[in-house]
Amino acid sequence: MMRQALAAVAIGALLLATGCSDRRERRDEPPPIPSGLDLADVVLTPAVPLTDAQLQHAATVVERRAEALGIRVEQAAPRDGTVALRLSVRGLGETAEDRVRQLGRQATLTIRPVLALAGLPSGAVYQGRVPPELAAEFAAVDCSRIGDLPPDPADRPVVVCDADGNWKYVLGPAAVDGDDVDRSWSSYSEHSSAGGWQVVLVFTEEGQAAFRELLHRPPDENDNLRTIAFVVRGTVVSAPSVVDRTDLEIRPTIYANITERTADELAGVIDAGPLPATFTVTSYVHVN
Repeated sequence: MMRQALAAVAIGALLLATGCSDRRERRDEPPPIPSGLDLADVVLTPAVPLTDAQLQHAATVVERRAEALGIRVEQAAPRDGTVALRLSVRGLGETAEDRVRQLGRQATLTIRPVLALAGLPSGAVYQGRVPPELAAEFAAVDCSRIGDLPPDPADRPVVVCDADGNWKYVLGPAAVDGDDVDRSWSSYSEHSSAGGWQVVLVFTEEGQAAFRELLHRPPDENDNLRTIAFVVRGTVVSAPSVVDRTDLEIRPTIYANITERTADELAGVIDAGPLPATFTVTSYVHVN
């Protein structure tokens, strides 16, 4: 619980960096864009060529993600190997282009076993064991610069940090990823040990089986912490113990001592699903 509480503010900052806006609290918004410039035509270009079906899927994911983050989409459709958007940017102020730019970033959820963790700044291993093949990477990763870390590949162990840079983790390969999530939503819990806002996950049939297997995986010399990590955009947002796994098995949930706004936005990003590739904004034009 201590690690989750320390990460609360930082998770909000992480989501803001992916383009999240506050759908409820408008007091701190920057000045609005001048009248007549409330719409923007945006072109998102994938990092690799995609099929028409993949582009259509990407357009759907971007539209759902934008809606969850408070950006109204007037139009989203494939066009000449890209995704073309018309967005309402009213109320986003001078940060509109920066926020829109984040829509094409990967924000995939993975759930992994925790192999080792270290408290910072000392970096000394607090629990578990760092596999020898990851020792150099573990020593080199700088958790004060988590925004510079590369995406975490799902099929191999990785070294990642928590959202506030206070903990460094070695995680095993992903047991569950975003494709295994059928839907997600935010919820408030009065649970005595982990009350507050949370993100509830509903898995596909295959995802539920994989998650149950992860919870019941017998510990060995490489996985003896009985802890799992929920990872979004290469950052640990929650790392619960599964020693008492009953609640997690019945209701898979991300607890991180987060605000209602952050829970809404995290649920929205996860619910939108993963993109087939990373997209960049190659055109951004305000229109009347």
